[in-house]
Amino acid sequence: MNRLSQLPSVDRLLAEVPMQQLVTCHGRAVVTQAVRDELAVVRQSMSESLYLPPLQDVLVASVAARIEIGRASCRERV
Repeated sequence: MNRLSQLPSVDRLLAEVPMQQLVTCHGRAVVTQAVRDELAVVRQSMSESLYLPPLQDVLVASVAARIEIGRASCRERV
């Protein structure tokens, strides 16, 4: 089985309750882009090494952290 196929889809991640809470707070476009960005990082890591796909809960937490970091950097520029 291809290891990349073990990763959840963007839609599957967005259906998670914690992601829905992020969508409520930050908007669907922001959360969707963060999910895509995080999955791209994971795919790249998997293709370069023996990196195993993270659990779905770990991906949700990583996306939330990515959004918060982005918001912090936006606040610093203002």
